[in-house]
Amino acid sequence: MALVHDQDGKRLHVKSSLMGESLVSKTFIDQLDIAPQQRLYPDVAVMKIGGQSICDFGVKSLPEILKKIVA
Repeated sequence: MALVHDQDGKRLHVKSSLMGESLVSKTFIDQLDIAPQQRLYPDVAVMKIGGQSICDFGVKSLPEILKKIVA
């Protein structure tokens, strides 16, 4: 496992094929030697709501935020 210094010499990286890659890139994933992936729950979609939305407007805003997402 090779270690690589940045040009400024302040940071140290582990050299690998993952450097500078988007881990969700279709072309990158197709290059990997891994078993085909299968969704455990294909009918389920997950959406992450940032906590800032709730913190700024308070917990009372959550029902309105959910209504807009569902719509």
